[in-house]
Amino acid sequence: MLNKVAIYFILLFGFLAFFQSSCSPIKADDRPLPADSAYFSIKSFIKDQIEINQGQPISLIRVSKLNGTKDSNMTNMLSMNWAPIFDAFNESDIATRKYLGQYAFSQFDDNITGTHSFVYTAKNPKLYTRQLQISIDPFTNKITSIYIETARKNFWTSSNKKLLFIPHNIIQIQEHEGYFIGKDKSLIVEIRFPETESNIESGI
Repeated sequence: MLNKVAIYFILLFGFLAFFQSSCSPIKADDRPLPADSAYFSIKSFIKDQIEINQGQPISLIRVSKLNGTKDSNMTNMLSMNWAPIFDAFNESDIATRKYLGQYAFSQFDDNITGTHSFVYTAKNPKLYTRQLQISIDPFTNKITSIYIETARKNFWTSSNKKLLFIPHNIIQIQEHEGYFIGKDKSLIVEIRFPETESNIESGI
């Protein structure tokens, strides 16, 4: 038969386990959205781009500017380190159930570029992805560009990014990080394809 001390510890551990489980924060619902959802999936777009260009030795120019210091080099589709580029875009994805109702939706025609754009704007300023704009060719329904703005801030640091993806033309990431202690960081990275047009606005 269990003595009183053993019974006490059993009850104590049981209570602590129940208290911990009841006080644990509810996990965000990261399940994919329903098929009929109007939310655009950045992750699916990036996946499609990888599949379309996989195995193609397309020449690329990688240009970067870190705190005013510029660097550039020739590379190609196969040897390019895509992980940090695609991670920046995938991190901004809003196509999960936890973001349902968190974004205002609008759309407009751009007569200058001849495109139709869909815009998602965050209702809550604490959301990481502040704005997502997808522009398409209204005649072919092909995506002509994706533009994203993100922001994150706490007591010690702040981070703001502007992402641009024009298929087979240019990929651009502008990032600014501010620090409570230390020097701020400003970084611009561009991946330019051979088809890059001279009228694309460059941050470098």
